[in-house]
Amino acid sequence: MKALVFLTIFFSSLCFSQVDSSYLESSNDIYNIILKPRILLGTGFSTSSEKSESSLLGVGNFNLRLCSDQKSWKNKNLDLLFEAGICYLTQPLVDSQPNAIPYYFRFGLEVNLYKKILLCPTLGFVGALNQGSESDEIALAGGLSLNYTYQLTKHINIEFESGTNFLPTGIITPYLVIGFSI
Repeated sequence: MKALVFLTIFFSSLCFSQVDSSYLESSNDIYNIILKPRILLGTGFSTSSEKSESSLLGVGNFNLRLCSDQKSWKNKNLDLLFEAGICYLTQPLVDSQPNAIPYYFRFGLEVNLYKKILLCPTLGFVGALNQGSESDEIALAGGLSLNYTYQLTKHINIEFESGTNFLPTGIITPYLVIGFSI
């Protein structure tokens, strides 16, 4: 049931992202808010404080991020972000079936460090769609990432992201991904 509610909200947000967001923009380009779908692929590690071993895994991520438009960063250095996403990991979580499929909601800050390189500390919730013991739990999680967006065309961007997530169970997941956003 949780998965159905999550997917309904997630795909409804995707439909909303196709709507012109000009009503959110102010005349001085300080508060240009956009909802951008992002598809990211890369790699990372999953380490646990209980086990000293870590394994390299493939990461696929589809998320919707509510954040500032690139134009608005001319006038400020700090803003908020909200994100909902679903991942695919090539390794299982604790004892799930062959691959992990976590979903998450997070919010945080975007801090402009230098020329559109953003530091993003976040806090949110993560769960799993798998049929393992972790599928019944939703955990509080924190994260820290560096993001860079390169605009290819007016509507298509290349996204670079590197960061790590911290779960209260002692799991730490550093990652590096690249992808596209609209």
